[in-house]
Amino acid sequence: MVTLDDLATYIAARVRDGVYDYDQLIEFSAVQFDEDPHEVIAAVKQARAHLREKPIPFTAIVATSGSATYGLVRQLATLFEFEGATVRIVDTTREANEWLDHMRTERQKREATSGEGR
Repeated sequence: MVTLDDLATYIAARVRDGVYDYDQLIEFSAVQFDEDPHEVIAAVKQARAHLREKPIPFTAIVATSGSATYGLVRQLATLFEFEGATVRIVDTTREANEWLDHMRTERQKREATSGEGR
């Protein structure tokens, strides 16, 4: 079971360690939240509010389709997409890593192209 304290500790550690803007793979396929979904969403919104100036990382989330956790993850992904995040929900960590690699490659191409005009 994952609690709000667990989620808050994860987010706080990423912020404290200065790695919140690093791309992330979150493995939720075996996770069950021991909280009301509305409380989880509110906690994530609150944490994100303090980070508005930070870049939003590419985020790949592994979740099992059809599960309650998948539904909650889908809601969180939609919330972050409204803020400009790029989030993908996949079935396996292999798919997550492949997607993150692809997104990083695309970002590097964009950065290289934008740097050519200087």
